[in-house]
Amino acid sequence: SGYEVINEGQNARTVPHRERDVALFCDTLKNTAPDLLIIMLGTNELLLGFAPEDALRRMEGLLNHVPEGIRVMLVAPPAIHKGEWVTEDRIIQGISEIAELYRELAKIEGLCITASGGVSSIEELRELQRIGTHAAILGKALYTGKLDLPRAVQLVQKEVRA
Repeated sequence: SGYEVINEGQNARTVPHRERDVALFCDTLKNTAPDLLIIMLGTNELLLGFAPEDALRRMEGLLNHVPEGIRVMLVAPPAIHKGEWVTEDRIIQGISEIAELYRELAKIEGLCITASGGVSSIEELRELQRIGTHAAILGKALYTGKLDLPRAVQLVQKEVRA
């Protein structure tokens, strides 16, 4: 495929925000010189008791340290449900709030935001386009029939041409 994927993911990782952690993040970017940086962080902050706004501030601070010339794709956390790993309503609500707050980051020039699931209507796709989201993961909505793929593609193509 011509692509090299460097996985820097870590279990239980939070958004780097301390000077030492941000410096390590920047060093990694300088040493690997990626064409594209894909980030999906922010949910572990909730597990540790932080507010969604804290995750947004941390992410915004981190994004301000990405060297010029590196394209960034920010993946908003997917919707989650109660289960063995997540037992508190505040975390489920917080994930939803983080995804909403990330919309503010769509204003950052050059940042691509991907909605990671949870989209279940054409109206939601229109809203994502309106705020500048570049992509949406629609797997479950297509599988369950909540979204019609030809209609969704038609919407996107129509909006792009306009």
